Amino acid sequence: MPGPIPTLRRARLALLSLAALGCAAAAAAAEPGEVLGLPAYPFTSRAMPADMLTSGVPQQTRIAVTEDPVRTVVRYYREALAPRGVTVLEHAFGPNAAYVGYVDLGTSLTHLVSAIGQADGRTLLVFSSMDPRPLALGAPAAPPADLPALPRAVSVVSTDGEYGGTRHRTLHYLSPGMTPEGARRALEARAVAEGWRVQVGDGQELRLERGKASCTIHVRAEVDPDTGSPAASVSMVVLEAGAEAPAREETEP
Repeated sequence: MPGPIPTLRRARLALLSLAALGCAAAAAAAEPGEVLGLPAYPFTSRAMPADMLTSGVPQQTRIAVTEDPVRTVVRYYREALAPRGVTVLEHAFGPNAAYVGYVDLGTSLTHLVSAIGQADGRTLLVFSSMDPRPLALGAPAAPPADLPALPRAVSVVSTDGEYGGTRHRTLHYLSPGMTPEGARRALEARAVAEGWRVQVGDGQELRLERGKASCTIHVRAEVDPDTGSPAASVSMVVLEAGAEAPAREETEP
């Protein structure tokens, strides 16, 4: 059973998939004080609410943008959190994507900011606060039934929220024993059978449409951390204009 930190890392991957579609906050004056238990970043837009569910667990989320590069953002938070006496959590997915934050031992809440470089040179900041224990202690998650997915999916993490009048969903999982090519072919066939129209089916990604929903799927080679065997890593982003996300518990701003 995965622990809370690997599970949170997969949740960050899901957020990276969302950011890849250019989900950016509206520009506004810089926000003073703190954002979800983290210092507000100087030289940024106002952090806009974008609360969501991560594998069914409520997660407070705020989104902002800055002109600073990812490395500058990460260094700022590393230095800002050090005097607080907390153990700083930090992980880089690459030169243009990383997160940094800490766990509040008093409340068990994990406070993270993910910094994701955008194509226009800006950096998207995704602030989040949640109790990760239900992710580690609950039953293994399964992909949502209304999305095209491969059988035997493991390490499943999904998010579901509403932002700017559009429902945003992400899904990330591993398919053990499958190659990326085989996974893409199987996903395309399943999507067509479920009524999705395949817009693009090149070697890098699949783009699907069904009604008001659009779906982008990225597949790459990975190793199953539990068995060490090859696996296909599937990341999916679904946007649906005018659709509402499921109701969730109210959280404090």
